[in-house]
Amino acid sequence: MARVQRRCARRSCRHVLPSGQRRCPACGGRQVAYVARVRGTDRKEYSRWFTRKIEADRWATTQEGQKQRGNWVSPSAGKKRLDDYANEWLETATYLAPNTRHRYESLLRVHIVPALGPVSVNAIRPSDLRAFVKALTDKGLAPKTVRHAYTLLVGILGTAVEDGLIATVPKPARGRGQRRILPPVPLAKHNYKNHEEIARLATTEPLAPIYGALVYLGAYGALRYGEMAGLRADHVGILQRKVEIVETIDAGEPKWGSSGTIPLPGFVAEELSRHLEEYPPGPDGLVFTAPGGGALRYENFYRRAWIPAVRAAGVAPMTPHDLRHTAVALAIADGAHPREIQELCRHSSFNTTMTIYGGLFPDLAEKLARRLDRKARAAARVAADAAPIRGHGGATVIRLASRKR
Repeated sequence: MARVQRRCARRSCRHVLPSGQRRCPACGGRQVAYVARVRGTDRKEYSRWFTRKIEADRWATTQEGQKQRGNWVSPSAGKKRLDDYANEWLETATYLAPNTRHRYESLLRVHIVPALGPVSVNAIRPSDLRAFVKALTDKGLAPKTVRHAYTLLVGILGTAVEDGLIATVPKPARGRGQRRILPPVPLAKHNYKNHEEIARLATTEPLAPIYGALVYLGAYGALRYGEMAGLRADHVGILQRKVEIVETIDAGEPKWGSSGTIPLPGFVAEELSRHLEEYPPGPDGLVFTAPGGGALRYENFYRRAWIPAVRAAGVAPMTPHDLRHTAVALAIADGAHPREIQELCRHSSFNTTMTIYGGLFPDLAEKLARRLDRKARAAARVAADAAPIRGHGGATVIRLASRKR
């Protein structure tokens, strides 16, 4: 059982003070401290000093409660610094894609380590996380960046729970009446293009002629840039008018595991066929490569080919990912159902599709209401024509349906 002792606060003394006695009988000091002691599940005794008895009692009660619930953690287990533990966590996270790993390294180096790096893992409190979010927000960082940094920090602390360094993740409570600590992320304003603008962009140098098929593939197949840059000739079916998405440029799985087969319009398949004839794939089999060969890296492609072509084509500024949004917009304008858009985007959740592109369906309910109105009126007319009519004397007259001549 945990116990709390009243002792002299002088480090050179630490003599036990009897209850009610104000002066230390050994050194004569008047300063009092309280030491809480608890025996852990490992049969070792742990202690912590406090200046107030209520704090010592609270700590001792917490330790005993954790022992009863079976989630007790040694108070000395989480003394490792956060920056050291975060580096170990990143080294063992072999499942991360290269781009994700690079983003995590940047968030740790720029935001998390400068703020909480020297702090022990078991010393981090919910107030520290609130202060961390506030500091990033006050710097003027984008809400999405703040959320990414906070999520990464909470994820690292969650692994610390699994490793037995801390009992729970010190996330700030979100009870009734408490505000969320993370800033809201505004909905992104996508840049949609029409068919004419896509054709003009695909035929404008320096995108044309080597990357014209890439523009059409993104604008009508809804592929992400990493999926197009990582597309190999073995995964292109010209006759079947399909492409298989199995990897990205970094040889990793597509985002959210959205692998699959993408049907293509015949025009896009013909453009891909023409591209493969003029620019045969190299030993790596990549369909789209850099001018000198090798993988088509986003930074080089965006700076050397994309931006000059967008300016020369006279279209509003856009990114390669806007081709994917354009594919969705063109499909919706052609009458595609939301479920078809989900399949086109390869979203695992229908809610994701509607969250991103729901604004493109403003008249969906109105169209549904008009269709139901037409069917309801037609059914009402048929019922009215077939209804019996009461004649004089109680006779029933049946109205015969008229034949069309």
